[in-house]
Amino acid sequence: MRSNIHWFSLPNKCDVLIFNLAGYAKLKPYLDGYKCTVFSSEREEIYLLCLIRSLFLSIFWRGDFMGAYYSAFVKSSLPKIVITFIDNNPDYYRISALNKDIKTVFVQNGWRDKFLEIVPLPPSPFVDHMCVYNDLIGQYYTKHIGGQYHVIGSVPNNHVITSKKLPDNSVLFISQYRDRPKTGSDYFYTDAFGRKVLYSIFYYPESVVLPLLSRWCQDNQRELVVAGSSITSFDDEKAFFDRYIKGEWSFMKKENELSSYEIIDSAEIIVTVDSNLGYEAFVRGKKTAFVTCRNNDLDVDDMGFCWHAGFSDSGLFWTNSCEENKILMILNYLAMVKDEEWNQLVRKYADDVMIYDPGNTRFKLLLDQLLQKSDDLS
Repeated sequence: MRSNIHWFSLPNKCDVLIFNLAGYAKLKPYLDGYKCTVFSSEREEIYLLCLIRSLFLSIFWRGDFMGAYYSAFVKSSLPKIVITFIDNNPDYYRISALNKDIKTVFVQNGWRDKFLEIVPLPPSPFVDHMCVYNDLIGQYYTKHIGGQYHVIGSVPNNHVITSKKLPDNSVLFISQYRDRPKTGSDYFYTDAFGRKVLYSIFYYPESVVLPLLSRWCQDNQRELVVAGSSITSFDDEKAFFDRYIKGEWSFMKKENELSSYEIIDSAEIIVTVDSNLGYEAFVRGKKTAFVTCRNNDLDVDDMGFCWHAGFSDSGLFWTNSCEENKILMILNYLAMVKDEEWNQLVRKYADDVMIYDPGNTRFKLLLDQLLQKSDDLS
């Protein structure tokens, strides 16, 4: 990727420094009225004067070139807070140590595995305010990272208010499609343990669930719909599902970062393997089936349903197994369960999944305290 170099200018002074452009669009509605500057942690933009200033910092001469650049950039933009939507970037955990007079915030942006026990962490990792889905995830973070956590749920999920429109008779499968690497092999990626993961192994659950779901929909006179996950690879994604679904089905393309929430609100039953959107659908009150069996073939223990909560391998609406009879039991249950009973189940499990805070009242309160009444927070 070619960098855009700013030869003679410094970053704009700001109230809020956004660390990494990814996810900024989801945070932006809550930062209107504040001056924001984006720090391109992927080096899409480089400020030459910040590079020069970094030469005068001791950490540069200790070999921490990126840390020196981070610090020079922050000192040049003078923000009140630094915030990121990329909560699983270990580089971010050292911003506080480099700039002790500036508050740091991260916002959880996806369902997390045990990555903190695997990835190399900087010395004394610290984030002042960690905005997380639930208490258990917050406790997991604070075992490894200094700072305090705030349970706010999912910012984009909270942003899109649940539709009052009655759902149709459809069953919606949430796609987790990603393009196959253009290598001609079955190789997909290398995991945190250094193991090569094959494309066919990663998507084995889809190869089991989709044909079964297609037959179940035909037998129960229901429309099968797939909610797309890719904005740019529409044709390839649709072809992926054509390989597994032989009956009638329809595809709803992801139009933008928030359109998926409107799609899940339109369906009566949601089916997911382990998509973050599936967990978000559940706390929105949607009847959701979790077939969280990807962990079996990948030989990990942190991809089962709400792994952090220590639930059993199967329940009324989830199974960590790809066994067809267990999947069918869940689908049949969701087809007959009354709304009142289902709402009770959501209330029972929601705190262990993620809270649902329509309008993001908790997140807005935190930002207000940090940006206007900073003394209210330690």
